[in-house]
Amino acid sequence: MNVLLTGGDSFTGKYIKELLKNKKIGFYELKSDLRNPKSLHDELSVIDFTDVIHLAGLTSITATNIKSYYDINCTGTLNLLEVFKDKDINKFIFASTANLYGGTNKIISESSPVSLKNHYSMSKYLAENIFELYKEFFKVIIVRPFNYTGVGQSNKFVIPKIIEHFVKQKKIINLGNIDVFREFNDVRYVARCYLDLLETDKQIEVVNICTGNVYSIREVLDILYKITNHTINVRIDNKLCRNNEIELLKGDPCCINKITKYNNYSFTDTLSWMISEYGLQNNI
Repeated sequence: MNVLLTGGDSFTGKYIKELLKNKKIGFYELKSDLRNPKSLHDELSVIDFTDVIHLAGLTSITATNIKSYYDINCTGTLNLLEVFKDKDINKFIFASTANLYGGTNKIISESSPVSLKNHYSMSKYLAENIFELYKEFFKVIIVRPFNYTGVGQSNKFVIPKIIEHFVKQKKIINLGNIDVFREFNDVRYVARCYLDLLETDKQIEVVNICTGNVYSIREVLDILYKITNHTINVRIDNKLCRNNEIELLKGDPCCINKITKYNNYSFTDTLSWMISEYGLQNNI
């Protein structure tokens, strides 16, 4: 097995690379811009690989340039597929998002209806549908991860932002809606899921990476208070309250649990790890 990895320097990509190295699985990191078909063709025409993990894409749901979602997530993926259809590839794993389910009070399974609320989820859903035209060339697995976090995630995301405030013992934090419920799974678990999906012989086309464990931001603050014994006053900033905010995203892990049993991390474990590493990396 030799893996082509796109988005190797991304938050998730770094953990997948570590697992690939530990298992002595060869991999190559894509260097070309997804939006440049010629560059992609020239680079990949001289590279041999058997499988693909496609992580690269625009992931923020607050990008100001709406067109970039479609240029990168849709057209960029199409450019890759056009190169890959002429190669002998075993499996193509595409990182989509659970964001495309919208919000519901029900537990979300792979068969739950799509409810697109923003351009990010729309671009990923359109990219998923592009794969229908390429399934004759190789096996495709669409991965829809629910929210996850860990060491190395940008503080543009809410959990690292809150961690930073607690570690630095700040008195006030500006947040948006703190009563939305999300899964906040561990990136180490998510990376393991990608690798297990790469190696599985089970027939699967779409899979949620989830645990079914959800927390509100308010609960996150309470857990961190218990870990650090530090109190922060929350200031609700309307600029951070998103339109079409999804109130609850909770996944049904039945499908992914048939692939991997690796989730050994509680949410408290993850937060404690992030606090510890943040302090070490920043000499706090």
